[in-house]
Amino acid sequence: MQIMVVLRLTLTESTIILIEYGYKDSADVMLWAVKMTIINT
Repeated sequence: MQIMVVLRLTLTESTIILIEYGYKDSADVMLWAVKMTIINT
């Protein structure tokens, strides 16, 4: 349970960072988040 919470926080923070760095295409962000979730699962 705790690992999933940390994972979600990490994904959220990383997505925010991506958006801040100019990756405003939400599809790209979502694809990246899915890839990271698969890798970390």
